[in-house]
Amino acid sequence: MARKYGWLQQTTDLAYLGLHGFAPGDTFVYFSYLWQVRDGHFLFTDLYTTEASVAPILNTFWAVTGWLGNLLRISIPLTFHLARLLMIPALLYVLWIFLFHYLADDRARRWGVGFAVFASGVSGYLLPMFQSGSDLPGYYHLPLDLWVAEANVFTSALHSGHMLAALALIVAIFTLFLVAVERQQWRQSWYAGVAALALFSFHPFHVPLIFSVLGVFWLLYSLANKKIRWDIFGRMLVVFLVASPGAGSRSRHRRARAAQPHLDAGLVSPAAKLRFFDPGGSDWRLPHNN
Repeated sequence: MARKYGWLQQTTDLAYLGLHGFAPGDTFVYFSYLWQVRDGHFLFTDLYTTEASVAPILNTFWAVTGWLGNLLRISIPLTFHLARLLMIPALLYVLWIFLFHYLADDRARRWGVGFAVFASGVSGYLLPMFQSGSDLPGYYHLPLDLWVAEANVFTSALHSGHMLAALALIVAIFTLFLVAVERQQWRQSWYAGVAALALFSFHPFHVPLIFSVLGVFWLLYSLANKKIRWDIFGRMLVVFLVASPGAGSRSRHRRARAAQPHLDAGLVSPAAKLRFFDPGGSDWRLPHNN
């Protein structure tokens, strides 16, 4: 209802973008990527600073999304929200496939999907404990499920297609790997590697998570079988080799941040902020003085 009200209140000089105040830094970066694709660029630069970028940024999700938006000739905000809305059923489908393999009863699967979507942690009940005696500013000292947009599926669905696509691929990687182990097949290992490559090409922050989980799984499985399961290690190695080009983007990202300390300082160029909304454009713009 809030978004519908916003759309109805638009004027010729003031546009409603359908955004919210949750993780706004992410949102405007995504908008800048879509604008850069509209300008003909598929490797991005950081528009939040006036300093020269060390290296172009690869983000396949927003590059493809922006290209499709250009192809369909739809506005940047509509492109952003359509990507978010289309990724919701995609994620639910992947979650259903995961549960389909490990829950035999349809009723249990439906409850499982509902729990996966709406479960959001228990830190809210413990909030007084984190707030008492704390003199830290802001909310970064609080548990992640209280302030990170992608901490659960529901808030991710309200935020952006980027987070939904990343979570869908994470679930797909683990599902395919487990199927490869259970069926003693190599093909699913290759598919899991392709899913990991796709994930790392736009969201490389989960490189440690993916391979840590697979490594722990291999160790526990070996302990349970009282022997080293080299077959599982081999399938894990296949995932790593296939995904390694994307995994390398994690190290490139770290080197870029080390070479550009202003990225961590949060410096913002006013000119860059205006560029996101294209004040001189023909449709979506902020109010400005003539």
